[in-house]
Amino acid sequence: MNPRILIALTIAMLLFACTTTVVQTTTEPIPEFHGTPTKVAFLPIKANDSSSRNIVKLMTVRDLDLVFQTHPKYELMDMEEVARLFKEAGHRNVDDLDKEDMKELAETIGADLLIKTTMNSGSQGVFNVNSQFYSIRSDELKQHSYDVVTHKDHRYKMLQENLMPEIDSFVSSEVDKLLNSAIQNYVMEKHEDAVEGFKYVISLDPDKLDAYYYLGCTYQKMEDYAQAEEYLSQAVELKPDDERCLLALNDIYEATDQKVKRVALMEKIAAKREDEEIWLVVGNIYDELGDKVKAKEAFEQSLSIDPNFTQTIIRYGFWLYEEEEYADAIPMLEHAAELFPDNELVSDRLGVSYFKANRIAEAIERYENIIANDANNVQALLTVAGLYRTQANESNDSKVVADNNSKAIASLNKAKAVDPDNAMVYLNLAAIYFSQKKNNDAESNANLALAKNPSLYQPYLILSGVNQTKGADQYSRFVDLEKQAAKAVGRKADQLKKDREAAKASALNFLRTARTNLESARSRTTDAQALRDINNRINGINNMINQVQ
Repeated sequence: MNPRILIALTIAMLLFACTTTVVQTTTEPIPEFHGTPTKVAFLPIKANDSSSRNIVKLMTVRDLDLVFQTHPKYELMDMEEVARLFKEAGHRNVDDLDKEDMKELAETIGADLLIKTTMNSGSQGVFNVNSQFYSIRSDELKQHSYDVVTHKDHRYKMLQENLMPEIDSFVSSEVDKLLNSAIQNYVMEKHEDAVEGFKYVISLDPDKLDAYYYLGCTYQKMEDYAQAEEYLSQAVELKPDDERCLLALNDIYEATDQKVKRVALMEKIAAKREDEEIWLVVGNIYDELGDKVKAKEAFEQSLSIDPNFTQTIIRYGFWLYEEEEYADAIPMLEHAAELFPDNELVSDRLGVSYFKANRIAEAIERYENIIANDANNVQALLTVAGLYRTQANESNDSKVVADNNSKAIASLNKAKAVDPDNAMVYLNLAAIYFSQKKNNDAESNANLALAKNPSLYQPYLILSGVNQTKGADQYSRFVDLEKQAAKAVGRKADQLKKDREAAKASALNFLRTARTNLESARSRTTDAQALRDINNRINGINNMINQVQ
């Protein structure tokens, strides 16, 4: 056989063996890619010397294909087809291509990333590869050089370690630029452009957290809450502990009143942050949902983080009071009373809690000790007066009632001496005097309370009670005089009729004043229970007025 033919056959067999031998690529499973693959086109690789030609051939027919098979986010375009289109475009030498040529070729081929490559042989079986990457997306050109060797496994590894990371970096940089452009549109409130940009980024990199976050925020600005929730939920799936995404999704749940979803998310945020304020919000939401057990747990979580957190102390105290857990409410309300000594609602609920927990005597002792240590503590004086009043109201023993009312009045007079402009002192005095049927004292103190604080509604209730009592007395007198006038004759009958009409007019005047007092009270409160009581009393007085007329 001709030696030249033998040599040619040997080379051909070697090349065939190299192209068909299975290379161990990786033992790791290839991850799935659910986005739009980046189309990568390699222009014909140019060998600058004869030693490089075999490696060029191997890279073209096998190596690059094997490498790209392990990177599903890229689609390696058919190299023979790329070469054909390259020649049809009238090109022969990749060295002659400038940036504009590469742009035209990328458009012709349909490639997102175009790579031109030349190879030179180096020393000791090392080959130098020089590449230029051109991106049709960003119109950017980048140089990159790396080495390969003759041994197929080593060459495969070098391509994986030196070529693919550079492509990843280049494409990732492009994606970041596209993301920044979309964020700019978001900031400038070009919402439609922003949506398009973020979706394009997601198609290129389905794991791009910021794209999901900003896309959700864009939809939120557009008030498309369903889409906003969808993309922000995907962001949370990508990074469950990203607080920015969690808070944005929470805003969506709040805007759409999805309490169940919101409370689960808020609980996660509260636990992550160890935030007493967020635990308070969680407790309030669970309470709205009717889950009392979870609400209580959340309030206690809040206080376990900060036992002195004022908002939770007050809210939890009130919550326990509303749930009729009076014994547990007392320490919360005591703490709240110390923080806000002038808060009437706190004091009232604390007093009721003491009574309901059968701890009135203990409460009185507690506040008397406070007063003993601080005789000028007006709130303590008001509170203990309220406790004495509570004991008086709950007793059927007239002596016990009188004794407790006297103690309450004594405490209130001490408070008045310390703070003569405190409207609550006069209001409480008016209430006690009214319960004792000392109408003149009740009326004067109610008016003093209003002089100190015209916004109060309770003094008008007492004034209404006083005037209604006076009106009822005058109406009784009117009825009695009418009976007497019916039996009398002459001048006596005439006088009785005059007295009867005067009593009637006086009764109507007092009752109408009582009604006006109630209307004044109604205009000064928004409390639902108080308004119901006021309206019922107005209806009652109207009935009395109709009877008198």
